[in-house]
Amino acid sequence: EQIAIMSQTGQAGLLWVTVIDLLSQQKFEEALQTAQDVQEKSQEIGIKATEASAATCRAVAEHCQRNSQVLEVLRQLGATWGETALLIVGSAGEASGPWAVAAQNLAQAGSSDVQRLSTELGLCWTETMEPRTASHLTSEVPLQEGELRRIAETGGPLRAALAVKELGRREEAIQSAAAAVKAFRDQGNSEGEATALLCKSGAHLGADNMAALQAANHALKNFRELGHIIGQAAALHAVAKAQLAKRNPDDALNRAAESLRLLRSLGDRCREVSVLRTATEAALALGAVRQALSFGLDALTTCRKLQDRFSEAKVLCLVAKARGACNESASCAAAQEALAIYEDLDLKSLQLEALEALAAACKGKQTPLEASSCAESLAAKFQAAGMTKEKSECSYILAKLLHDLQDWDAALAAAQEALANSPQEAGQAKVLSLLSTIYLDRKDFQEALESSQRASAFLGPPLDDEGREIVLTCINNQALAMAQLGSFGEAQQFLEEKLQKFRAEKNKRGEGQALFILAQLLQAKGSQEDALQRLALAAPALVESRDRRGEALAWQLSAKIHLEKNDLTKALPAAEMSSQAFRKVGDRRGRAQIAAVLAETQFSLCGLEKVNDGNLQEARRAAQESVSLFHDLNERSAEMGYSLH
Repeated sequence: EQIAIMSQTGQAGLLWVTVIDLLSQQKFEEALQTAQDVQEKSQEIGIKATEASAATCRAVAEHCQRNSQVLEVLRQLGATWGETALLIVGSAGEASGPWAVAAQNLAQAGSSDVQRLSTELGLCWTETMEPRTASHLTSEVPLQEGELRRIAETGGPLRAALAVKELGRREEAIQSAAAAVKAFRDQGNSEGEATALLCKSGAHLGADNMAALQAANHALKNFRELGHIIGQAAALHAVAKAQLAKRNPDDALNRAAESLRLLRSLGDRCREVSVLRTATEAALALGAVRQALSFGLDALTTCRKLQDRFSEAKVLCLVAKARGACNESASCAAAQEALAIYEDLDLKSLQLEALEALAAACKGKQTPLEASSCAESLAAKFQAAGMTKEKSECSYILAKLLHDLQDWDAALAAAQEALANSPQEAGQAKVLSLLSTIYLDRKDFQEALESSQRASAFLGPPLDDEGREIVLTCINNQALAMAQLGSFGEAQQFLEEKLQKFRAEKNKRGEGQALFILAQLLQAKGSQEDALQRLALAAPALVESRDRRGEALAWQLSAKIHLEKNDLTKALPAAEMSSQAFRKVGDRRGRAQIAAVLAETQFSLCGLEKVNDGNLQEARRAAQESVSLFHDLNERSAEMGYSLH
């Protein structure tokens, strides 16, 4: 029955908790006086959040004297002062259950101060510029395609742009958002302009992440000038999402933390959950799995207090991934719980999100059994519903898991099943890219070459983030397959052409990846110095593009080549750089492999006469880490090999 504390920070939240406690004891006059004193003082020194909280406290205290049921409803909801302010000045909207009851009870508690301050702080603001109601205090379930089409045709400019984006018409969404920015600017409507910039940022996200970041930063500047706290929090969240998409998870975490601070000062728990989800994703991308789990569990607690089942399912998927990364036994249960919620809400396509989370959890446990069973069950349901695309996606998710677990034959069968059911060219390109990787690992080089070439044929501009990943995978697989088939010169020429193209486009990640693949080929050919020269260029390009896994692999290869050359003093720092990068991306197999290289290098240094760089204690620590990680990964042969140290 306690009023929520976690989502209420600062003096505004403390005042709310104090006044609610006084009202619970029926100390109405003391509650009113406390709120009035704080409101006057806050107004005097210009702290609007505390002033708004005090005005809300006064309105509730006055109303409780006439209607004692109000307090019980607020306690039942664990309502914050910001949520209560919205209930006072807004309407019930499409809310149902306790939120609707609360809105009805507070409808007569109107206060001009609460109205004015709520507007100034942005408590009534939404990303579509439509009035915020009690129904916005929990997340909105995704709309069906038919409803999205109706909104795209008849909705307001921002709501229509968001609907168009959901329908996959990105360029149209970008144009609509840009037109809205100009229209609001011409009208002198700064709030509208900033809101439209957020819409523009969302339209660019996943395709042109720099443009998304620029639009979000512009929106943030406008909202700050207006003193619009909720707008600032939303813009900071947009910046965080853009930074995450740009492979800057540390920057994303910092911005998410700023957004959380603002939202908690106003007690906006629904938006807080959304930001916590982004923070969880950023922490996972950083390899900070315990921090990710902490964010996820905080969000889960808040979802359940809000009785927001849709958000709860979203968060459970992230919790499953974080628990899987932490190697916790409860990881699969969280994904299964999300799956059950999506099924209850009749959100069939989103069950794939839960399956993906289950696959991540199974990867952490090094067993595909639960994911395989779930994929089979979902595929049968999708087939019965005529959802061919979703059925294909089930097989694709399973194929990725089986490939990660190095079960090549089972992965191949699942990927072929996915390809057979994929109705769209984009979907086929994704599956063919995975197929080419599986064939390469199986040493079926001709099939790997043909699959990567087929996938590339489906891809053309403009590409989104996923499309760019497929392009890089296909370049890698095509070049390596050519070399394995004896066409080394052709593979090198192919890569040099791609390298020139990436450099012309100023695509640092593409440049770094092309150089890394060239280095692999040159090493295999025995041209160690040429390979090291390419790696010396690849690593900075990959660092600049924030491709931490690519950076880790480049340093790893450099360390191995130096070790082959018996240049131990150069192998050691390269291996250490690789180890740091693998830790940042949470790659346990990569960490295990580079720990083995570190151990071998340190032991070799310890065995050389007149060389003091070797550290026997560090060598043993690295060997033990490698053995432990290989044990967790169920790679017994590697574990046995490094146990000999």
